[in-house]
Amino acid sequence: MKSLWPIIGLAGMWIVAGAAVGLGINSLYGGSWVIPCGVLNMIVGLFLLLVITRNESARKIFYEGPSHEDERSLLVALLWALPVAAALAGVIWWLLGKVLPS
Repeated sequence: MKSLWPIIGLAGMWIVAGAAVGLGINSLYGGSWVIPCGVLNMIVGLFLLLVITRNESARKIFYEGPSHEDERSLLVALLWALPVAAALAGVIWWLLGKVLPS
């Protein structure tokens, strides 16, 4: 059960970031994009987790955290940083949709 929380946290970050992107697309172009973008983003994030954790050192860093003798894993860092960047882009798109005339 202990190793389930990083996966839940990561999936939550990816779905919230996808919903933010969907909200930004809604603001710019209209339509209903929040749920499809959120779900698609979560699927992409969990697929990347699956690909990254096939590497034993990346799996250890993800589930147990880095130790002093481990190398830093750029892929694990990107797995956590990409949803933050996507959420920031979604917020910027949302603001642009509110500022720019339709």
